[in-house]
Amino acid sequence: MLWRRVVASLRGVTKYPPRSPAAPAVWICLCAFCNCAGWILSTFHQLNAAGYAVTLLLGLGVVWRLRRRLFPEGLGGWNPRKQRRRFRRTFPLAFLILAFLATLGGSIHPPSNYDALAYRVPRMLHWLAEGQWHWIYTGFQRVNTRACGIEWLSTPLIIFTRTDRCLFLINTASFLLLPGLVFSLFRQVGVRPRVAWYWMWLLPTGYCYLLQAGSISNDMFSTVFTLAAVDFALRARKSGRVSEVCLSVLAAALMTGAKTSNLPLLLPWVVAFVPTWRLWFVRPLAWVAILPLALGASFLPMAVLNTVYGGEWTGAKVENVPVGSGPVWLHLVANGITWPLDNLAPPVFPFASAW
Repeated sequence: MLWRRVVASLRGVTKYPPRSPAAPAVWICLCAFCNCAGWILSTFHQLNAAGYAVTLLLGLGVVWRLRRRLFPEGLGGWNPRKQRRRFRRTFPLAFLILAFLATLGGSIHPPSNYDALAYRVPRMLHWLAEGQWHWIYTGFQRVNTRACGIEWLSTPLIIFTRTDRCLFLINTASFLLLPGLVFSLFRQVGVRPRVAWYWMWLLPTGYCYLLQAGSISNDMFSTVFTLAAVDFALRARKSGRVSEVCLSVLAAALMTGAKTSNLPLLLPWVVAFVPTWRLWFVRPLAWVAILPLALGASFLPMAVLNTVYGGEWTGAKVENVPVGSGPVWLHLVANGITWPLDNLAPPVFPFASAW
């Protein structure tokens, strides 16, 4: 511990920073691994149970071999007594009850999300039938053009469980990570601890997040990466840890790989990330290792495939989506009206339809 404090002081850190949150770090690494594994197995026409089994075993071996480098401070222990004290309080207990109900709903009800049943699950079944990702010739081009971050996590679950009933666990795991990420990010931007503590339990119970905690939608799934990307970037600025810079890059890549509409969220991440530029040159080998993972986990592979098969990187051309049509002034006026209408409506609003 002493030498870490010395290194931190030499880097200009006045106070030895707290350890990085372990659960989001493990989740980010797992998601990046599954994304890259899906593309690699598709390249070799081995998108099947045997291919995933070999890949997972190799991945576990690498993680075990490099465990001290990947997790120099350990993963932290689980303290049952501390957790019992925490969940005796009203706000954590309410969140725990809601999380249990959401998980129960996902376990007893079959998936019903339109997007997932319309094109995300069918595209995975097509890929598994062919043993690789492939362009599906159909009039419903969403099965080809959309980002496939959550699909690469869902595919091994379908392979090994032979059902889509377990796919909700991806969102459940993401939902359980939200309180800690909200608290950490709020503290990084200067929110007082007591205020951040209340909001860490309130914010994840928002309408969109809570209703998707037991579903197979991919909106809440990508929220974890958005929060983690900014949080790890802000943490790296204070701690000087290269590992947090790498986790921030991976989280930002996964954010774009989950949904193409997340691309504008790269702007706040860049604002938080650019001040860490001095750390980019501390361990150049870390960048050599992390950049291929980040590129494979991002929307870039799908953008390349959209360009090859559809002639345009977003996929809007083959989907016949009229995005950007019409004069600029019309878009400014329309957005100037709809954005205030959407954002000024209170959570409980009986006049929502008229509004």
